[in-house]
Amino acid sequence: MKPTDTALARFYGLPKVHKPNVPLRSIVALKCSPTYNLAKWMYSKLKFLQDNSDASVRSASQFLADLHGRRIQTDEMMVSFDVTSVFTSTSLYLARDVLRRKHDELYDKTQSSLKNEHLMGQYDSGDRNVFYFSIYAFVIVKRNMLQNFHEILNSIFPDAQFTSEEERDQQLPFLDVLFMRTFDGKIETTVYRKATNTTQ
Repeated sequence: MKPTDTALARFYGLPKVHKPNVPLRSIVALKCSPTYNLAKWMYSKLKFLQDNSDASVRSASQFLADLHGRRIQTDEMMVSFDVTSVFTSTSLYLARDVLRRKHDELYDKTQSSLKNEHLMGQYDSGDRNVFYFSIYAFVIVKRNMLQNFHEILNSIFPDAQFTSEEERDQQLPFLDVLFMRTFDGKIETTVYRKATNTTQ
């Protein structure tokens, strides 16, 4: 492989004007850089690791379908979590270890006979309460367990800390959706645009 017409990767920041002190969201643009095609190839090879995840959300429409019919109890609340500086705080060794374990787990599932734990998930009737989208998490949690849940998240990998946003007035924005809890615990949704949205 011989790179031609290559350029250096560009690093810049987009201001998060909706957050206090207007921090920057770091962006590394690889387009036309020597590693761009390698990164695309690597993504295509690693994408399958997330395909069978029952907690990952790939789009807002899938997320809405997953939440359809879900009710929130009076002692529960909606909370979103956002990991701070995930790409700069994740060590290369940790990323490689997670990929290796996930690969081995998937390989083991395809090469071994049917195991008891594979069947148990089929009969679990409990509602799913945690949904992940990229570096964000939408959680329905018992009010008295929120602090403990947050501490557990932050203790998993101390370099990557989570910030949280709790529902306010029984509403919580997540992705481009505003989730509203009705008096009987149903979840209603509408399109959500940040006050700083410049979409025309």
